[in-house]
Formats: sequence, structure tokens, C-alpha cells
Amino acid sequence: KDLTVIGDTVNTCARLEKLTRVYGVDVVLGERTQALIEGRASSRLLGEHSVKGKDTPVRVFGLESLVEPAQARTSTPA
Repeated sequence: KDLTVIGDTVNTCARLEKLTRVYGVDVVLGERTQALIEGRASSRLLGEHSVKGKDTPVRVFGLESLVEPAQARTSTPA
């Protein structure tokens, strides 16, 4: 049985995945995912990017590392 996943979330993820090459990182995260992993991982804001199908730019984060909860942080560019 073949399964297919469709929808706004999947489309946004597919477009974000392509941004790994733009930003030179292994993993990019959208704002919602970044909020869900806060306290479990270290990430940094890479910027905002226009994504096809979205009216407003999407904030894009780069995953830096998985860390112990006491060490987790989110950094923003200076």
C-alpha cells in the first residue's frame, strides 16, 4: 500500500529543506518546530525567507546541536 502525505505543512517543509543549501547548514527548522524543540536543542535564527505559497516570509532556524535541557539556547544574529 502506497501512502502519500499532502498539505500546507508538507509543502512548507519541502521548501525549507531546499534552504539547507542556501544557508549552508545540515538541518533547517521552521518557527513552529524550533519552538517545539526549545530546551532540547540549540538553534540559531538564520533569517526570514519568502516561501512559495505563503503570504509572509517564514523565519528559518538552523539546528546547531541536541543538548541537555540545562544547556539549550536559541541565538540570534548580532
